[in-house]
Order: sequence, then structure tokens, then C-alpha cells
Amino acid sequence: MAPITTQSAPAAPSSTSKSVPTHSAQKRKPSPSSFTHRGHILRQTTVSRPPFTYVQLSLTTPPNSPSILDPLTARTYLTTALRQFLGISGEAVSVDILKIEGKELWVRVPREDAGAFCAAVGGWVSGGGGGENNVVGWRVVGRGNWLSGLVTGVGERGVWED
Repeated sequence: MAPITTQSAPAAPSSTSKSVPTHSAQKRKPSPSSFTHRGHILRQTTVSRPPFTYVQLSLTTPPNSPSILDPLTARTYLTTALRQFLGISGEAVSVDILKIEGKELWVRVPREDAGAFCAAVGGWVSGGGGGENNVVGWRVVGRGNWLSGLVTGVGERGVWED
């Protein structure tokens, strides 16, 4: 027969041992960034006020007039419209002609002058010397702070027209 051994229970802690404080376990709410991994962002900026506004214009002419618009004629029509609407200060508005395609024109103007520019150009009609047959004017097709948004909207124009 094998001898039977007995074990004694562990001794109670003595008064000299240090007690460890126990904190209640609080769950932290995970931050939203811990759910999605976006990679490493080196630099992030937000352009809330772009310095320029882009405007697309269309020249309205009589049906029998030539359909080609050259840069000199476009600049003359724009300057005349700004001068009639805003006076001599209208000539000081910086207008950059970006593209001319047929009777369509894309320009860039300072953001602060965009409202006055669209009002001047959209309301201008030339007083052509040959009566009603020589009357030309501008139609504002589109306006936006980003050129890409203005250019992509060109193809959508004919969607609802039959």
C-alpha cells in the first residue's frame, strides 16, 4: 500500500504584504479610425475657397452668321460687355480664355468677380449696326469652382432633350 500524504491549505496573507489596488475594468469606445484603415496620410488640405471660378459661355448669333469664334472677337465681346455693365472698372476684371470650340467658350475669372462677370456677360447684347440680323450675345451655359465639374457637364446637356 502506498502511503497517503496530506497537503495543507495556503496560509492567509500576512499584514506585511502589499495589497494591489483593483480597478473596475471600463471599456473604451473604439475610435472611428480604428474600424477602417486609410493608409498613411502624408499631407491633407481642404480648399474651401478656390481662387478662380470657371464659366462656360455660348455665343448666340443669327442663324445665317458664321459659326466660328476667334480669340480676338471673343475678347472684344467680353470686354464690351464688362464695360457696359460695370463701367471702367469692368475692364479691370481679369479674364483668361481657356478654350474656344465653335461658338462655345470657356473662361477663368477671379472668384470675387464671378457674379458680376456672369451678370454682365449674360445680359449683354450687341447693338449690331445692321439691325436685328447682326445682334449677338452671350449665354451662360455653366459656372463652377472646378473646371472638371464644368467640363463633364457638357455631355449631359442633351440627355433630356429630344
